[in-house]
Amino acid sequence: MCVEDKNKLYKEKFSAWNFGLVNDVLYNKYKSFGSFPIELNYDVSINPMNLKYIEALYDLFHDFSAAQLVNLSHQKGSPCHNIYSKYEGAIPKYEKINKKETKEWFKSLVDIK
Repeated sequence: MCVEDKNKLYKEKFSAWNFGLVNDVLYNKYKSFGSFPIELNYDVSINPMNLKYIEALYDLFHDFSAAQLVNLSHQKGSPCHNIYSKYEGAIPKYEKINKKETKEWFKSLVDIK
C-alpha cells in the first residue's frame, strides 16, 4: 500500500501516558463516552491519502485487545517506551511524544512507500 509520506498525519501532539499514546484534544472531547461507542454527529472529511494510511493501521490493529495495544505501544524502541525508560516509569503529566520518532516507528509497522 502506498500512502503520501508527509511529515504529519495530524496537527495535534500526543502525550505519553502509562497505557500508551493519547491525543489530549480527542481524549477531552470524547472521554465522556467512557467505554461506550463514540457517536459522531457530523461528517468527517479526511484527505484520501491519509485515509489509506488510517485504513492500513486499522487493518493491522483492529483485532488487538487493549492489553495487546498497550504492550505494542510500550515495546522496546517505541516512542512510549523511550519516554517511559527516560523517566523510569514516572512519566510527567502531558509529556509530548516526538512526531518524527512516532512516524518512523509506525513506518516500521506499516508499509509506507
